[in-house]
Amino acid sequence: MSKQPKHSELFPDLEDVFRASFSLADLERNVNLSVINTLNLPITNGLPTKASKVPPREKYHSGGENGYDVVIEVNGDIFEMLNPAHQAIVAEETVAQISYSFENDKITISKPDYQVMSMIANKHGHDIMEGVRKTVKVCYSHQKDLADETKAITA
Repeated sequence: MSKQPKHSELFPDLEDVFRASFSLADLERNVNLSVINTLNLPITNGLPTKASKVPPREKYHSGGENGYDVVIEVNGDIFEMLNPAHQAIVAEETVAQISYSFENDKITISKPDYQVMSMIANKHGHDIMEGVRKTVKVCYSHQKDLADETKAITA
């Protein structure tokens, strides 16, 4: 029996949600982004996503100087369960963790902090933000229940 790959391509329409937020953040001129589906990615700061800098060795293997600088891992199964408005908010929150300094030509990935969360919450409303968090938790719970049912049937 073959194992499913841990990483795979994200459906193009879902990747486009992240690319739109990335473009609005005006990062695409200085940061090369890869968005991938990561199976069973756990909730990270209430989101089904995780942004990381690509280590230099991997950047080299992904295209040298033009290789990826940042990868956003997405639990595609969970992200797909969200409605389009919630998907856009999750993408915006994830992209907000990425910053680029022109002074020292440096990319930084920061953990969501109060300032970023407040900015996004003020834009969309605190109730909406809380709704997104609750929806993500429900989707994870639903995914776990389905996995448990599958195990019970196949056992």
